[in-house]
Amino acid sequence: MNVLDDPKKSLTSYSLDDDDVVDDDDDDDDDDDDDDDDDDDDDDDDDDDDDDDDDDDDDEEEQEEEGKRRRSRRRRKRQLKQREQRVKFRKQNVRDCSDLDRKHYRSGVYKIYPAGGAGFKVYCDMETDGGGWTVFQRRQDGKVDFYRGWEEYVNGFGNLKTEFWLGNDKLYKLTSKGHYELRVNLEDFNGDKAYAKYSTFYIGDKSTKYRLRVNGYSGTAGDALQRHDKQAFSTKDKDNDKHSSENCAKFYKGAWWYNDCYDTNLNGLYLGNKKDSKGLSWGQWKGAQSMKRHTVRDCSDLDREHYRSGVYTIYPAGGAGFKVYCDMETDGGGWTLRVNLEDFNGDRAYAKYSTFYIGDRSTNYRLTVNGYSGTAGDSLKRHDKQAFSTKDRDNDSHSSDCAEVYKGAWWYKDCHDANLNGLYL
Repeated sequence: MNVLDDPKKSLTSYSLDDDDVVDDDDDDDDDDDDDDDDDDDDDDDDDDDDDDDDDDDDDEEEQEEEGKRRRSRRRRKRQLKQREQRVKFRKQNVRDCSDLDRKHYRSGVYKIYPAGGAGFKVYCDMETDGGGWTVFQRRQDGKVDFYRGWEEYVNGFGNLKTEFWLGNDKLYKLTSKGHYELRVNLEDFNGDKAYAKYSTFYIGDKSTKYRLRVNGYSGTAGDALQRHDKQAFSTKDKDNDKHSSENCAKFYKGAWWYNDCYDTNLNGLYLGNKKDSKGLSWGQWKGAQSMKRHTVRDCSDLDREHYRSGVYTIYPAGGAGFKVYCDMETDGGGWTLRVNLEDFNGDRAYAKYSTFYIGDRSTNYRLTVNGYSGTAGDSLKRHDKQAFSTKDRDNDSHSSDCAEVYKGAWWYKDCHDANLNGLYL
C-alpha cells in the first residue's frame, strides 16, 4: 500500500543516505579563500619564528607541521558545519518519497522527514504509476506475522525490503502534513493484478485511534475501502470496531479499520490460495480467498458461531452491496428467507422451501418456489411462477387487482393463499 503527496506541489530532490554530501561550487570557493587566509596567517607566524631563530631548521620544520595541522583542523571544522547545514536543509524538504528525483532514484529504502525531527526510513516505490510512492504496507510471502497487538501496529514491524507495516504513528505524521493519494496494488496466485486508487487519504492521531479518512476511488479492483471510511483502527487487544458483539480483529485474525466487520482485510492471515474469510482479502476483487476478496453474498456466508442476528451488508451481485437483517439463530442460522409464523395466542409454525428465487424486473419479479417442509402448511404453492403485484401495478391473473382488494402487495394469483404484506389488524 502506497501513499503519494500532491503532485502539484514543488518537488526538490535530495539524497537521504547518511554518507551523501551535496557539492557546492560556491562553498569550494569559500574554502579556497579561507585556506588562503589561513596560509597568510601561518606565513606571518612563520616569519616571526624565522626572525627569532633563522638558523634552527628543526624548529622551522616543526612549526610548519603545526601550521598544517591548524589549517587542517580549521578546514575540517568548516566542512562539518557545512555538512550540518545541508543535513538540516534536507530534513526540511524531504517529506516523503515524492520529493526524490524520479529520474535518478530507484526503488529502495530512504530516510524522510515528514514532521521534522529525526525522521525515519521508508521504502520508496519509484516505478509504479510515475513513482514517488511511500509504501506503508507490503505482503508477499507470509514470512512476517501480521496478527499483532496495538502497540506493534502503532510503532510498526517487519523488514522494509520484504514484508512490513510502517506504523500508525509514522503514517499519521506522514499524512497529516499534506494532501496524499493512496494506491493499493493487488496480485493473486494466478498472477492476475488489479489496483485501487484514492484521491484523498489520511489518518488521525492517537487520540482518534488513528481514524481513517479515504475517498475518491478509481481503479480496477473495486472500492473496498468505502465501508471503512471514518473507522478507528482495531487490533486483537484493542476493539474499536462497530460490531455489536465481536472484536473483528480477533475473529478475522488481523488488524484494520474495521466497521462491522470488513470489505477488505489486508492485514489478515497469509493463507496462500486457500479460501478462508480470515485471509488477506480485498472485498471487490475475485472471490473469497487469501489475496482475493471475501464476498458476503448472503447471511449464510457469515460465520454462524461468531455472528449474532442483526443488520449486515451483503454483496449478492458484487458492486456496493446492501444491508439486510440476518437471522443467525433459527434452524442453524444464516437465513435471508424463512417463513416464521406466530399468532396472538403464542402458537408458532414455520414453512421452509428448498428452492426460492425471483426473476428480474423484466419478469415483474416472478416468484419460483418449491420443496416445502415445515409445520405451517404449503401456502406458497399457489403463488409459484406468479409476478409481483401492488396497488398501482396489477400483475395477477384475477379480473380485479388483488393487491388493491386485499390491501397488500404479493405474488398474487387469483388471489391468494398467503398475504404476508397485508394489513396488520
